[in-house]
Amino acid sequence: MIECNNVSKSFGAIRALDRLSVEIPTHSIFALLGPNGAGKTTLLRLLAGVLPLDGDSSGSITMDNVASTRWAEGTCAIVPENAPAPADMRVESYLASQARLCSVAESEVSDNVTRSMDACRLGEVRTRLIGVLSRGFRQRVALAAAMVGRPKILILDEPTSGLDPGQLAVFRSLLSTMRDDCTVVLSSHHLPEVEACATHALIMNHGRGVWSGTIEELRTRAATINDAYALLLASDGVMS
Repeated sequence: MIECNNVSKSFGAIRALDRLSVEIPTHSIFALLGPNGAGKTTLLRLLAGVLPLDGDSSGSITMDNVASTRWAEGTCAIVPENAPAPADMRVESYLASQARLCSVAESEVSDNVTRSMDACRLGEVRTRLIGVLSRGFRQRVALAAAMVGRPKILILDEPTSGLDPGQLAVFRSLLSTMRDDCTVVLSSHHLPEVEACATHALIMNHGRGVWSGTIEELRTRAATINDAYALLLASDGVMS
């Protein structure tokens, strides 16, 4: 679904990404792992088109062989950490407004809203104000708002931050359902959750790709995912 070839990104003297290459399979749940400052959020923002590449010499990002700069509207949706939503709007009305912003045809808005609410299990709160919802429900509203335009790629930046164990279990189940309709790319520091829900992972450090493969392949590196992650970071190798 996505190919990054020798992607670099700098902010002044800071090189956030350094010749990073990775392939993200269609309908995978692809996790970006790495310490703070590894370049995970920068890569997510490049994938979503929020940030531009530095120039012709900074590599390329393509989806189905189409350059990211020419992706059609609605191809990609991003849910940032602590995604904002208007506290004084009701869930169903907010999702309808998001559908219209995504240029969903008026005749399809209702169906898209219902589909995204069902997928994110929001039926019981559809008429409630967003501002009175728990963090777990607000996170589901953010996911539904991203899905209402039916994107091919869903990008999630630290989506489980601040969720309690019960909310984590619900979120993991939601992700498994969402990959039927799109490719999911997420960043996380929560390795048990990544192991439980992701199909593939990229370990990053200092803006570079250290290792990439399936979760099963990562498990073969050491006794636990945590051990494999620590071992690969310590080696600080760079993918060929």
